[in-house]
Amino acid sequence: MAIPATKVRKVGGVENVDIDTLRNKWTLYLDDAADDKQEFAVTFRGHAPDAVLMSYDSWEYSRKEGARRDSVLAVDESQYVTLSSDQARAQLRDRREAARRGHHTVITRYRKPVAALAPLEWFEAVQKLLKAGASGSNTAGQS
Repeated sequence: MAIPATKVRKVGGVENVDIDTLRNKWTLYLDDAADDKQEFAVTFRGHAPDAVLMSYDSWEYSRKEGARRDSVLAVDESQYVTLSSDQARAQLRDRREAARRGHHTVITRYRKPVAALAPLEWFEAVQKLLKAGASGSNTAGQS
């Protein structure tokens, strides 16, 4: 079943999705995020997004690379919780609020991490850092 296009808005490669739509179509969105098909910026009642649902692999890579390149982007164990898919869906509003405060949520299925809900500011900072590194911004020795 495809995600209804009228409920999401694509912004900079990440689709915005309202928290109620996300909860109602949880499995579809979680599947797409877990499979690295799409990242979703979570909004609330038309406000700007403040959290991103992404695959666990992308989150873990971003977490490690972000910390390696800038210690401010490090995410230690005190900054995230691990919840089952059902728990995360039931606590979605609380987890979005936690993301606003800088906390991450790892989401599991059958005890295996598949996705993460991360703070939007952290996500954007890591993406900017990774993009800068990928574009060969190493200018040492250049004039």
